[in-house]
Amino acid sequence: MPRARLRVPVYDPPVLELLYALAPGFTGQGLATEMAAAVLDLAFEERGLALVRASTGAPNLASIRVLERLGMTPAGESPGPRWPQLHFQLSRERWRALRDPPLPPGGPMPAP
Repeated sequence: MPRARLRVPVYDPPVLELLYALAPGFTGQGLATEMAAAVLDLAFEERGLALVRASTGAPNLASIRVLERLGMTPAGESPGPRWPQLHFQLSRERWRALRDPPLPPGGPMPAP
C-alpha cells in the first residue's frame, strides 16, 4: 500500500523527516514523487515548516531520484546498519521557487 508522511525528527536540532513507501507493484509510476510532493505542500504551506529532511540507503537509487526530483539537496551521510544513509533537505523557499509555476504531474523538477 503506498503511503507518505512526516515523522517526528531524529535530527538535532529537530526537523521533520519525509517518509514514503510503495509496494513493488506500484513503483515506476511517479507515485512516490506525487505523494511526497503532496506531503511537502502540507508541510510548507499549511504547517509553515521552514525545512524538511529525508534519508535513504545509498543503494536505493530510485529513492535518491525521487528526492532529487522534489528539489532536495544532499545534507550529509551517516553509517547505517547495512549501508551508508544519505541525508537530504529542502527549505520552504526552495520548494516555493521550484513549484512556481506548478509542474505537471510526473514532470521533472528544474535544475537547482
